[in-house]
Amino acid sequence: MGLLTNLRDSISRVTDGLFAADEPKRIGIYGPPNAGKTTLANRIARDWTGDAVGPESHIPHETRRARRKENVEIERNGRKVTIDIVDTPGVTTKVDYKEFLDHDMEKDDAVRRSREATEGVAEAMHWLREDVDGVI
Repeated sequence: MGLLTNLRDSISRVTDGLFAADEPKRIGIYGPPNAGKTTLANRIARDWTGDAVGPESHIPHETRRARRKENVEIERNGRKVTIDIVDTPGVTTKVDYKEFLDHDMEKDDAVRRSREATEGVAEAMHWLREDVDGVI
């Protein structure tokens, strides 16, 4: 079997398991700052509920707390699955307040936001360890 065939089969197994679930599955969206996590979460939520999960921004660490959109019901090929989407803060090993200064913020605001962003990274790791059933 080729690589693409193996990948397709793996995705099919995961999808089949997801659609067989009786309870909502909590799916976390993880990645570095400004990777498009909120954009992806909003796209999924808007496509199936018409609502957004949170605001999108070009400023790094705009999502500083995990946001959740519950009971997103997805229907495909006559089958349904209900998921909770968890949009997490950008995961990074370092948050520097100077990043925010590049976006015309005052130093006090930049320091506060960098502290909040650092707390958000810790919260994202908590969600990953404790509270999600799957990760994108």
